[in-house]
Amino acid sequence: MINPSLRQCLQSLAADGTISDLQRDEFLNKNVDAVIFAIYPWVEIDPSMGGPGQPPAADGSKPSYRLRDYSVFPPDLENSGSILGWGVYRNEPWDFAGLYQSEEKAKENRAGFAEEYNVAIGSHKPWTRLFRPAL
Repeated sequence: MINPSLRQCLQSLAADGTISDLQRDEFLNKNVDAVIFAIYPWVEIDPSMGGPGQPPAADGSKPSYRLRDYSVFPPDLENSGSILGWGVYRNEPWDFAGLYQSEEKAKENRAGFAEEYNVAIGSHKPWTRLFRPAL
């Protein structure tokens, strides 16, 4: 069950066009981790704290989130502050779902998205939705 503050946040994101009404409705039927990862593809669960959807530990602690480590990606020398990798994205309406080190890993992760999502090598500005597929 989605808590009321997260429900309100999803309503706001749909109202301002950040996510579609369809995405909002899909998120409302998923767990909180799925919502966080779909809205913020640069966030991941800290592996030392457990996996997605795990209940609180015996001490009451819950999984914690962290920004994804992009240091393993090569810099894009043509776009300052950007890196190169394999992106999973949709053109219309625009959505950036994540960046991966290999085409195989990107295709594996693309399988969880709708058919209109693409995989391409390109330039990504870390911790944003900016991705420019190579032409």
